[in-house]
Amino acid sequence: MFWQYLNKHAVLLIFCVFVLAIPGVAVAQDGAGNAAAAGGAAPVVAGDAAGTAVLEERTAGGVSAGAAANVSQPTRRRSMMRRTIENREFDDRDKIILLLNAHCDFPTREDLLLTSADAEKHLHSIFSDDTLLYSVRQRALEALAYFDTPQNVQMLEQILAHPEQIERPMMLMQAIIAYPKISPETAPSVLEPFLASDNDMIRFVTISSLKKCPGNAALNVLRSRYEVEGNRFFKMRLKGAIEDHCKQDRSCRL
Repeated sequence: MFWQYLNKHAVLLIFCVFVLAIPGVAVAQDGAGNAAAAGGAAPVVAGDAAGTAVLEERTAGGVSAGAAANVSQPTRRRSMMRRTIENREFDDRDKIILLLNAHCDFPTREDLLLTSADAEKHLHSIFSDDTLLYSVRQRALEALAYFDTPQNVQMLEQILAHPEQIERPMMLMQAIIAYPKISPETAPSVLEPFLASDNDMIRFVTISSLKKCPGNAALNVLRSRYEVEGNRFFKMRLKGAIEDHCKQDRSCRL
């Protein structure tokens, strides 16, 4: 009986020691793996005060460096934009092309007018220039939304009236975004056909643009489409756009 009791508890004791030893092994292996991933540095083990201090210093230094990079990046981009605007080696049109190249932040209306008093004319020229990068031409169209002139309204209406003539959907989507900014009164009727587009991205952008369009005309267009929309995702987006409109108008009923 005594030997049976001893053997039973000896097995239990050995099992407990084995289980308690596993976390220590796992930690050691994990430390070694992490060290190898970090470039083969020696793992920092518990009780090693010097190693812990080094680890804390590295961690603090990494966070500080990352934070500094995040803080300085917008400053660097803004500095690059300022140098481009002030550059005297390029003519105004070329400088605007550089601003639209996405090497720095997207230029504001003030940035463009600081570069040239004829900024709008240059943007039209850039948009129509087939030799330029498509992305630059697209950004030129986006920037034209800063200028709510009859010429720009007419140009955007021409694009939206003949979408089949647009070579890429991204340009059409940019026109859908820009048009309500310069002609919010007529935008609902002009954009309504795109709510039934075969292109899901165009439908998505159209809903978003009409959501930002003030007035009952945009609200009525969204409601009309909501009644016949068969896609569950777009029905949800339409409902959200209608609710956003109603938050701004207390007399609105969902």
